[in-house]
Amino acid sequence: MPVRITRFQPTTQERVEELRRSKGRSLDPGLEQLLDAVASGEPQDVPVEEGTNPRGLRIAIARAAGRRGFAVETFESQDAAGTTIVTVAKRAEAPQVPQPTSAGRGKRGRPRKQELPADALDEARQELASDS
Repeated sequence: MPVRITRFQPTTQERVEELRRSKGRSLDPGLEQLLDAVASGEPQDVPVEEGTNPRGLRIAIARAAGRRGFAVETFESQDAAGTTIVTVAKRAEAPQVPQPTSAGRGKRGRPRKQELPADALDEARQELASDS
């Protein structure tokens, strides 16, 4: 069903700024402290509380770290008592792979006719003319 707008009204820039400020989410203080520790390079073990899904915890930690501008690795294990533990570590920076340049190998396969050099086109036309 298409959307129909029946009315609208102008608003002030102050109202927009107020809405922007109120939109921000506040994180759990424990999650803030965990991310501070992981960002400094210290791996952390997080015991999963009863009734909490370890996968959900891992996703929440990874997303919060992403909002802060770094990536984490998470691992699940169990301690001696059988409690699920999520280990969180800052992901090592992957080496930057240089992008191929036009001077490199280029695309695979036969080049399109427009991409053939002019002399190669002339040679192809001459061969076709001599065959007929």
